[in-house]
Formats: sequence, C-alpha cells, structure tokens
Amino acid sequence: MHAAPLLGRATIEVPRTHEKPARKALVEVRSRPLDILPDLQRDERRKPATMTVVEIREVAPPEGEEPLQWLLWTTEPAATLEQAQAVAELYSKRWRNEELHWILKSGCAVEKLQLETADRLAKAVVQGGKAMPWLQRGKDRA
Repeated sequence: MHAAPLLGRATIEVPRTHEKPARKALVEVRSRPLDILPDLQRDERRKPATMTVVEIREVAPPEGEEPLQWLLWTTEPAATLEQAQAVAELYSKRWRNEELHWILKSGCAVEKLQLETADRLAKAVVQGGKAMPWLQRGKDRA
C-alpha cells in the first residue's frame, strides 16, 4: 500500500479502553482500487470484482504504542481524502455492532431461545438493543 497515492493526513479519535486512555492519532490516508480475480476453474462465467483498499496508518504513535493501521476493503468510493475518511468513520463504528451481537448472544442468549418465526426473533433483538444504552452508561462511568 505504500505505493498507493497519499490522499492526505487526518487526526482521528482513538477511544479509551480498559487499559489505555482516549487519545488523538495523526494518520496518513491512502487508497487504491484492486481487481479481485475469480477462480475461473470453478466457474468461468464469473467476472473480476473491483474493490478499493483504504489504508489508515498512524504517523507518530506515542512511545511504547503500536501504530494504528487499518486496511479496509470496500466497494464504496474512496478516491478522495473525504471519501476515504467516510469509509474509516464507518469502520470505527463497528464495535457498536460487535457489542450488540455480544449482548444478543451472551447477555440475552438469543440463540438458546430457538425462536421459530422472524417476528419473534425481531422482538428479541429489539429487547437486546434496549440494553445497549444502559450498558454504555456503565462503561462510560468505569
């Protein structure tokens, strides 16, 4: 990815974790389109798929810290700094989805409910989603 053109630099917020405080990171943003070639031995009718790889790499991490580096594969446009930042912004929100999945699976045991209809499953997911703000408040206070 170092051969990909530098779109620019940006400052991103790195959220705190249990071990580390929140911080700001200066990153370089690059992007490059790539063609993914299909396995023609399996199906010769398949066409190449064009994707874009966005690289977010921290320039000067704090001493003792590993630099942030994200390689994000997307079908979204990312030819400009603004477009690449939008892709990175979406990626940075992924942990909320991860948390919801964890709440549903571990906290609410949705899999064990063995719901037989989509309507019942949807109701269970809504109930799990209602727990998210409550859990977030607890995390913010910790």
